[in-house]
Amino acid sequence: MTMEKKIKIELLILIVFISITISLIFNIQNTQQELNQSKEIRKITLECENIDNPLLKDNCYKRVAIKTDNISICEKIKLYYQAADECYLHFAEKNNDISLCRKIILTENKDYCYLKFAKEKKNSSLCEKIIDKGTKELCYNMTTSIINTTLECGIVPAKEEHSVTEKGTATIWVRYLDNKNNSIQNATVILKLYRMELNGESYYAWELPKEFSMHYSMKNKYYYFSPTLLSRKILYCYEVYAAKKGYKPAHKDLGCVKLVE
Repeated sequence: MTMEKKIKIELLILIVFISITISLIFNIQNTQQELNQSKEIRKITLECENIDNPLLKDNCYKRVAIKTDNISICEKIKLYYQAADECYLHFAEKNNDISLCRKIILTENKDYCYLKFAKEKKNSSLCEKIIDKGTKELCYNMTTSIINTTLECGIVPAKEEHSVTEKGTATIWVRYLDNKNNSIQNATVILKLYRMELNGESYYAWELPKEFSMHYSMKNKYYYFSPTLLSRKILYCYEVYAAKKGYKPAHKDLGCVKLVE
């Protein structure tokens, strides 16, 4: 073996030895830091345990968990649900961990957790996990592209010679259209009768307002309802509401109309 080759081998061994030594030093330092941190956590946690007031104790655990970045301390919170929820919500947001939403106890806080992740991830499927109806609707509005809509309405009046008490002699129809003028199917379309008039005066035959669900006609591509007529002289005052998830809700006042020609 030449002297040059021998020197190279010795240098390589020296480099490996130095690397191992430095690694051991760092590991010892990290271990010592972890031990010191563990001691500090135990010390602070013990201070919380010595608090008699349950609410103050739980708030103490929450502060320690957040300060020491130790989620396991959240589990020590037993009575003050708001403190526990804030603890888990902090780590859910910090670690981008949606699974922690399940650990949240109070409904409004759990809903907020799912709402936040749904908004950030633009994931409307997360809205299904929300309990509160208003928050769920807000979630869908925030995560779904809303398509503009229009309403077209019309009336096919009953013929004079038909019996006014015959259901189906008049038809009110509504087209709920998207921004490309396509008919929107499987929507909720409500026809509301809000007033009846006879000779310019309010006519009270039923308790108003009265709402009716409209049905969809595949043949005509519209929603329709056939009301029962009480008199040829009565004016019926209607308005229509239409809505479907992902589409802009629509409303139109039909005014007071005569349903018999």
